[in-house]
Amino acid sequence: MAGPCAIESEYTSMSIAEKVAEICQKYQIPYIFKGSYRKANRSSIHSFTGIGDAKALAIIKKIGKTFQVPTVTDIHQGW
Repeated sequence: MAGPCAIESEYTSMSIAEKVAEICQKYQIPYIFKGSYRKANRSSIHSFTGIGDAKALAIIKKIGKTFQVPTVTDIHQGW
């Protein structure tokens, strides 16, 4: 599994997925794209938590379809 810590933009996420997919294909390594759609477990309430759930999840879905790879995300519970 590889990908950005958090989905910050479509461009960045697609670029990362493309490069990792190329490397994995070259070396015949299975690839699962992983990126958090929201980071609620930050130590400061002023820290970046995400670009919006729907937008981030749509990017993850697009990556799966574009590169024909499984995708996964995680859920953080802020306290």
